[in-house]
Amino acid sequence: MFGRHVVGYDQKGLFPTDSAIKILNITTGNTIKKIKIPGGSKMTPAIYKNTILMANQQGVFYKINPNSGKIITKLQTKAVQPVAVAVTVHGDKAFFPGRRGTIVCINLAEKTRGCKIYRSVSGFGIRERRCFYVRKIRYI
Repeated sequence: MFGRHVVGYDQKGLFPTDSAIKILNITTGNTIKKIKIPGGSKMTPAIYKNTILMANQQGVFYKINPNSGKIITKLQTKAVQPVAVAVTVHGDKAFFPGRRGTIVCINLAEKTRGCKIYRSVSGFGIRERRCFYVRKIRYI
C-alpha cells in the first residue's frame, strides 16, 4: 500500500513527514522529538535491530539511532526518488525501490550495497556481488 504510515517502535510511534520523522507518544499523540531527514523523504520508516531505516529523495540510505537521532550509516544509492513505501528487511539485508524501477539492496551487517537484485520468471531473487541488466532495467 502506498503512502506514509506510522510505525510502532518501543511503545512510541514513528510518523514520517516530508522533512523529518516525528517520534510520537502513542497515548497522547504528542510529538516527543523530531529527527531531521536530510534531503527529505516520502517513505515510511522501517525498524532493524533498534535502528530506523529510511532513504531520502536523492536515494541516500540512512540507518538512524532513534534515541539520539544520530545517523549511524549513510550510503548513496542509485535509487531516484524512492517511492512511498517502507524499506523491506529480510535477515541482514534491506531492500527498497526507486521511482524508475531500480531496486536497491543494502547489506546491513556490512553497511554496504552488498547484494544485487535480478528479476526471474517467479519474481525477484538475490545474487551476490554482481551487477547486470535485465529487461533494460539496471538492478544494483
